Amino acid sequence: AGLRITDSAVTNASYEIRTQTGNSTKLFRIIDVSASADRLVIDSSGRVMIGTTTEGYQDADDLTIGTAGNSGITIRSGASNYGSLFFSDATSGAGEYDGFVQYNHNTQSLSFGVAGTGSTALRINSTGFTGIRRDTPLGTLHIATQQLSVGTSPTSAAAPNATYDALIVDGQDVPVINMRSRGDGNDSYAAFFFSDNVRAAGQLAYHHVLGSDTDFFRFTVNAGTVPLELDASGATVQGNLTVSSSLAKIVMNDTDGGDSFQIRNDGG
Repeated sequence: AGLRITDSAVTNASYEIRTQTGNSTKLFRIIDVSASADRLVIDSSGRVMIGTTTEGYQDADDLTIGTAGNSGITIRSGASNYGSLFFSDATSGAGEYDGFVQYNHNTQSLSFGVAGTGSTALRINSTGFTGIRRDTPLGTLHIATQQLSVGTSPTSAAAPNATYDALIVDGQDVPVINMRSRGDGNDSYAAFFFSDNVRAAGQLAYHHVLGSDTDFFRFTVNAGTVPLELDASGATVQGNLTVSSSLAKIVMNDTDGGDSFQIRNDGG
């Protein structure tokens, strides 16, 4: 049984709405007669197919959209409102928003939520900064006081501290963090910054020097003071060098057998 809809003012503009009780794969159809194509099909399992008669992957086939080119779904909301996709396993309570993806047009931010808390687990703001458990990320990746773990947990390793360990890099033998700077012959450096109310109050930086073998480590304190630099020839200390009395000994020898300087408390 079916119903044909025709627009006499438009050539070959004709659609049919059909129910087919004898066809288990196409229980309900909207057909573009002029193109001899199904535009919408609902099968006996309640699966909806738009632009196709073939359902998607078996664990995600309740709604399938198919075209011969790029395909997509648009959610259009108000200029100061949300567009959302919610994942639910209940008809009431927190299970109705167990997980979600939500775009805020007012702040132009995209949020992801999990575990039915209603809170944002990850947010990308309008500048492209990403916050993990942080609603207002201040950098490319901003992590709240929780763990960001990379790699597989090594055998018998101590458990991380969920309060203080912001970054954990695991590896069975040699965990590596690789900080890459430009390699086009220009000076550059990679650094760790330590901040409180002063940005980069402490710094540990490795400097790549143009056209030479004089790369060096630089330690900076108090947002500018450089007490120590290390390069291939040794260490340069600015200011005083204080040695703890509990240190067994410091021995500085000239590599060509010349004079030496020693501080010892081991009886030598």
